[in-house]
Amino acid sequence: MLSAGRRHTEDDAELLLALGAVNETIAALRTYELPEERRRQLGPRDEPQFMIEGELGESGRLPRTDLADAQALYAKALRQDPGLLEARLRLGRVLLLRGRPREALPELERVGRESPRPAQCYMARLFEGRTRERLGDLQGAAAAFAAAVERVPRGESALVALGRALDRLGEGTRAQEAFESALQAEAQRDPWMDYIKGQPDRIDTLLEELRAGPTGPSSRSPAFPPPS
Repeated sequence: MLSAGRRHTEDDAELLLALGAVNETIAALRTYELPEERRRQLGPRDEPQFMIEGELGESGRLPRTDLADAQALYAKALRQDPGLLEARLRLGRVLLLRGRPREALPELERVGRESPRPAQCYMARLFEGRTRERLGDLQGAAAAFAAAVERVPRGESALVALGRALDRLGEGTRAQEAFESALQAEAQRDPWMDYIKGQPDRIDTLLEELRAGPTGPSSRSPAFPPPS
């Protein structure tokens, strides 16, 4: 449905962002082979692998896409709306995944500085830390992970990353404290969980606008027939 909407609103920044998030989520899924005992239990038509960072939809297999597609959509969204920080955050992450950390870093730093949303800042600092690790800057990585924890104190992903970075820096006591905080984290949804699913709530809102057309809550996107 997002692809159909794009045919009618080629340059809508939010639509480009949403479609890019879907492509990124699909392209970044990691699959692992099942243990041998479980493989023996499968029938000939069963899926031979399982996914740990995503889910197959009920309607069938996910379409083929790659990170270059997502990057192009985010870059186009930012040309339309340079202040769309979610697109900038995701562009930074995709650049990192594509092995271009030096290009990713300024995008992520900007989101971390400018975003008023704690969850978005958290993700920006988390990815900044990973980027600095890739660049060999462990002190900077630890500082970025610590900044992420400041925004979402019970964010398990940032706490584990912080503990790992501190351990590599030889700061065993602080590393252990971070790991213990991660283990004791209360039931709070880590922003990473919404991110890797493409932030479905945000996309659902956009899909409702597309279904409603010009008479709905937003006239930004013209109406088009819903998929059969």
